[in-house]
Amino acid sequence: MLLKVESMCFPQFVYLPGRANVVGDALSRNPEDRDAVRDNFETGAGVPKTLLEAFKVVSDAKTSTDDADWVCDPTLTQRRLCMSADVKPEVWLEFVCSSVRVRAGVGRAVKASGFVAAVLLPSFTNDSDMDKLDGYAITGDNITIKAEIIVDPQIVCPLGTKRWLESYTGPPWAKKDRRRARLTVFDGMLTALRVVRDQSLTGVIAHGEGALVATALLSEELRAAAFKERHVNNEEAASLIEAYDGITHFILIAPQGFPQKSDLAFFRDHVPEVSCIVVPPDKQVVAIIPVKDPATDPSKIVAGFVQGCETFELEWKSPAYKNIPAPFKLPVARPVAPLRKASAVADKPKTFVEAFAGSAVLCREFLRIGFTGRAFERYPLGTGDHIADGDLSTIENQSLLKRLLLAGKIFHLHLAPDCKTFGPLNNYNPNATRTMECPQGTGGNENENEGNRGVSIAIWLMCLALAAGVFFGFEHPIRSKVWKLPFFIWLMSSGFVLVIEYDGCAWGLRPHNWHPELGDIRVQKGSRLITSNPFLEVLRKRCADVESRKHDQLIGHDAQGKSKTEASGQYDVAWAQSYALGVRKAWQQNSTPKMLPEEDAKEMKKLSIEFLLSDVDWDPSTTGIPTGEVSRPPRVIGDPLSALSAAGQSSVAINATKKSQAAVGSVVPNLVPDASDVTDDMSLAAAVGLPPPDTWEQHGDKWVRYRNRPRSRLFDPQAEATTGGPTPSMLLHNRCTYYRKPGTVAEFKIMNDFWTKESTSQRSLGYQWVGKTVFQLQAVSDSASVSDARASASDACPIVVGPAENAGAPVEFGAGVAVEPGSAPATAIYLSALRVEMAAAQRKDPTLSEIIAYLLKQPAGTFLSAPRKDLAAVRAKAVDYKLAPDGVLLQKVGDLYLPVVPNVQYAGEKAPPRMTCKHLLLASVHSTSTSVHKHAKDMASELCTLVAWQPLEKLRADCQTFVERCKSCSAVHHQTSYTPVSRPIIVRKPYARMQIDLMEIRPTSEEGYAHLFTACCVATRYIFMRPVITRDMGELAEIMTDIILEAGVVPKVIQGDSEFCNIMLEELTGLLGANQLFSTALRPQAVGIKERQRREIREGLAILVESLSRALPRRWPKYVKWLEAKIRHKKLPSGFTPFQLIHGFLGSSALRSALDSFAEIPADMVCSDWLREIVSEAKSMTEATVQIFEEEDC
Repeated sequence: MLLKVESMCFPQFVYLPGRANVVGDALSRNPEDRDAVRDNFETGAGVPKTLLEAFKVVSDAKTSTDDADWVCDPTLTQRRLCMSADVKPEVWLEFVCSSVRVRAGVGRAVKASGFVAAVLLPSFTNDSDMDKLDGYAITGDNITIKAEIIVDPQIVCPLGTKRWLESYTGPPWAKKDRRRARLTVFDGMLTALRVVRDQSLTGVIAHGEGALVATALLSEELRAAAFKERHVNNEEAASLIEAYDGITHFILIAPQGFPQKSDLAFFRDHVPEVSCIVVPPDKQVVAIIPVKDPATDPSKIVAGFVQGCETFELEWKSPAYKNIPAPFKLPVARPVAPLRKASAVADKPKTFVEAFAGSAVLCREFLRIGFTGRAFERYPLGTGDHIADGDLSTIENQSLLKRLLLAGKIFHLHLAPDCKTFGPLNNYNPNATRTMECPQGTGGNENENEGNRGVSIAIWLMCLALAAGVFFGFEHPIRSKVWKLPFFIWLMSSGFVLVIEYDGCAWGLRPHNWHPELGDIRVQKGSRLITSNPFLEVLRKRCADVESRKHDQLIGHDAQGKSKTEASGQYDVAWAQSYALGVRKAWQQNSTPKMLPEEDAKEMKKLSIEFLLSDVDWDPSTTGIPTGEVSRPPRVIGDPLSALSAAGQSSVAINATKKSQAAVGSVVPNLVPDASDVTDDMSLAAAVGLPPPDTWEQHGDKWVRYRNRPRSRLFDPQAEATTGGPTPSMLLHNRCTYYRKPGTVAEFKIMNDFWTKESTSQRSLGYQWVGKTVFQLQAVSDSASVSDARASASDACPIVVGPAENAGAPVEFGAGVAVEPGSAPATAIYLSALRVEMAAAQRKDPTLSEIIAYLLKQPAGTFLSAPRKDLAAVRAKAVDYKLAPDGVLLQKVGDLYLPVVPNVQYAGEKAPPRMTCKHLLLASVHSTSTSVHKHAKDMASELCTLVAWQPLEKLRADCQTFVERCKSCSAVHHQTSYTPVSRPIIVRKPYARMQIDLMEIRPTSEEGYAHLFTACCVATRYIFMRPVITRDMGELAEIMTDIILEAGVVPKVIQGDSEFCNIMLEELTGLLGANQLFSTALRPQAVGIKERQRREIREGLAILVESLSRALPRRWPKYVKWLEAKIRHKKLPSGFTPFQLIHGFLGSSALRSALDSFAEIPADMVCSDWLREIVSEAKSMTEATVQIFEEEDC
């Protein structure tokens, strides 16, 4: 029998690498008992000598559960070898040298519906903890996840506990430490994968550091790196990948390291790939977040690493890092359906096309989930080798894509043309011609022309996708000038697409020369994606949405001379996976994009690509759809209608310039009458559906230019030749523009500037706008050259203003005195540019509008409800008022007429919601760029010379109120009149909350003590005092440990200043299960108990040193214990002492403390010198501190 067993069994020892191998690799480790083992092997010690002994060994093995029962599993072996039941295979025994505990019967029971057999990866454990985890299970509504195998952590600590990861070390981290920690993570991953493979498990339950290992297991990059770094052969790697694919559930219970916050940064530094992981659709990942625990925030951060991870909050009864919670019900757990690939359904298109694909990262991810992929790229490897099959500039490929799009054979189209000439770095090119105002360039740069051709092809394909109802996406950098092209402005405002902005660093984008040893370094690379697929909303993730990290710049070249910008063009894998999963979800739900109306779609399908290749700045909102059937009318800058009328175009040509009037996508309206039937520009505009042309209108002493055609630049009378309006010399220098985006109903925004100033005359808003521009006519004949004088003087410094008697009129640039910025004359110059706004605001003020109407001699019934009764009062008020030539209401103040300040809301650009005109004037005189903030008196005296305040007697009060509300002034000069009532901290349990503090004591003691560490119980005021030599955090942590041991209770909350925010105290409080809180700086009210005792301690020490050792103040540590005892026996308002509340009794006697008892000892009864000294000091201390520690209610 033994010979038969020996002939059928072939032992094979498999040793795990690195830290996972806790046994060693046989005798190469040269153990201490090597010679004894060799002798026992040669003599056959322990081997059965007779048949009876052999049968006894077999009989004992059947009645007990030893290690061979789970290693030698015939059922599992047969299933692994895929052999029939009638064939008796040779049994191979695998002795895996790892601490793996397996429940009896694993692999023998058939899996029931809704049952998941899982491996359990506990955190810090010892042998006693492992026994408690047998049968651990998590249940859901229709599923049970049960731990059938428990794997011990791989690292054995000196005290016998075990852990998965290397111990935390503070920064900076050396390369060898990073590599060792990284390899340790790999060992844990391989250990878990091998157990899952060998036992055919489908779930992972992990806790603490084990959860971090399980999180790393989800990363495809880390799995590949583990196989490479740990030299896993291809055959085993394939089997481990197959085992991972079979896992359906990952339950991450309180994923954290230790110390919780600091170790997470260390973990992310040596395995930075874990920062961005995308969950496959056939797996469910759930993170269990502890509530009110130091591990709450770290667990949420780890859950944020995994895109698609679900979270569930659970309350622990003990620190989450130490104990795994009792078996609980997880409502979010559910059975996971197998991955249904797109190829399984034949009635829907399943083709994904990536145009301008680069290295085809997106196409590769779509192929993984079952789509049919097609990538077009003429230089796929970046080597300069041209591939005609991927060149979209060829007619064959264009015709192929058009045929597939119109036939509905494509489900999603992605476009990403070359962005080199559109990005901001192109501005450094001396031959660059692209600007924000002219994003297409002037045509003189061949590289820019090549970029225009690529964008033109992308526009053509997007138009076909819109017409055919195919999902599409277009990606370019956020700062690319392509977004300023008219087509994209129209598309993003049409309602057909979703605009998604994201940062590459949020998805784990790395520099091309990045290595894991460099740590967590990423590339930000902000991008914008416009797509008709709403399921791609998951891609919206910015840099601020994830944890902080280091960034690498995309400027320059690396050590090998490769451009960093070109190397970063490839998509990140995590982003590509999320993109593919979003499209897959849209395919599964049979979703369709928004489509053009049928008539417009027919016209769009005829769009001519030849026209787009020659004119990339095509605007669908103002120009029709150019097809190959008719030629496009000439593009005229300014007024295209005049060109149409002059050219005498036919109705077909006019139809090519029609504008959409629909809100969401009507591109081509119905046919219009022939151009010969209309006689003027206004009728022609109405005929073709365009807005009316820009016109001039005069209103009193103002000229208004109405901007009906969308443009981005502000109107400049000198740059644009117009008819029917004033000449530039007739207008003042100031310009007031009312603008808003076309097609919106929002209120007009207002901008005031100077059209004669070179820096602002051609100002662009950055987007197209419609509205009006208001100009003021010259008021007097002798100011014909005012405009030119202002244009030249506005650029000079200092500025000059006219005499004071002209304060009521606009400030003129003439002979006068020089003023410096920030003075009253300079403020007057600034206010003169606001006269148009002030005139409009005055007419909105009910108290001033009546006076203005009376001065304009309007009928009394138009502005008064009771003319006969109220007209006399209005006439009396108007005596001191008059209207300036520009319409501003002036009031006589002394000998001057000053503009009246209206009490209405200010309607300027970017003004706060409740800002009034008075606020604007107060701010202009209170805070200037070149002077300090002025007081209320100075503000009032300056405003009196500039404006007429309403009412004048409240000017000083309004100035004072403004100064009191100024943040800077109130922080420096003003004391708040009201302070919120500080509410006490209600704590009823002794030592539940302790406040700690570190006081500096001068002079330094003889032993070197320079500080005093105090810890006070909030509930009982029981204090602990320890002298400290330095502020070293290690020493403070030891003292805090000593205080906790003396108290006998671990506080629930330890509160201190920010100086106690360090690794050692964090580790101490985390290990003991306490929470650490920090008080706000410069807010002693939050720690009033500590501050009160700090004062008492200083006063007490000063008195004791003064009374007992005046000549030797360096002996103050000698009296710390005396002072501590005195404070502990001080009566509280409740009538009890802190000592009595903690210990349950008063001091050494019923009525006296120990110090008082020493003081009452008669001096004549003392014989020894040392006791006589103690009695004397006790009496002196009691008498000296009686005023401070008076035993009465506080």
